[in-house]
Amino acid sequence: MERLTVPDEEIDGGTRRAVIDARAVREEAMKIYWALKKYEDTGLSPEEIDSLNTFDGSQGMKYLKLYQEEQQKHRWIQVSERLPEEAEYLGISDGQRYMKRIEVAYMTDTIEYIIGYFDGCKWMDKRHNKINNVIAWKVHEPFIS
Repeated sequence: MERLTVPDEEIDGGTRRAVIDARAVREEAMKIYWALKKYEDTGLSPEEIDSLNTFDGSQGMKYLKLYQEEQQKHRWIQVSERLPEEAEYLGISDGQRYMKRIEVAYMTDTIEYIIGYFDGCKWMDKRHNKINNVIAWKVHEPFIS
């Protein structure tokens, strides 16, 4: 943004005009007024404006962090790394507990994927058949259009 005020160090001993053109002063005052109005309309404090000038404080960075957190929540997790925690496989609906759907990768001749459940001890498909050779899992988020 173009500076609208005189820097403090230039006030003392600065050059003075012999003749002041009132129209020019009014025009400059209106430029300053409209620039200040634009700033005030943002609703941001000077500190918030300063933080926008750094990448870490920018809206883009905030959304990038949120995206990375979401991506981390929905990544494939190796069974050898850890099993689902209770909050990941149990939910509560109307005071009743229910099993959350979990996407499961398991080994056959090839790697296959299925929506299943984990009951804290074993893996099951939606028909409650036991799934063997589970190698990875992630919380299932159904596609919502």
